[in-house]
Amino acid sequence: MNRFEDKVVIVTGAGSGIGAATARGFLREGAFVVNGRRKPKLHETIAGFEEVKSLVHPGDVSDVAYVKSLVKAGGEP
Repeated sequence: MNRFEDKVVIVTGAGSGIGAATARGFLREGAFVVNGRRKPKLHETIAGFEEVKSLVHPGDVSDVAYVKSLVKAGGEP
């Protein structure tokens, strides 16, 4: 079993750079929610992983209402 199997992890900025690398690491460990502002970039991050485990949730974390909705949804897109 992976360390984060069945856990929800929110990775902000998962569309590129350090955020994408971090998101892929969590995917390998069995958990997931990705967050970023650009849906196409988020889909690049999850390419090659099970889509059912990869919840793409685009939005801007500087928007308090968006963050509250993300946390409340528990990662559901």
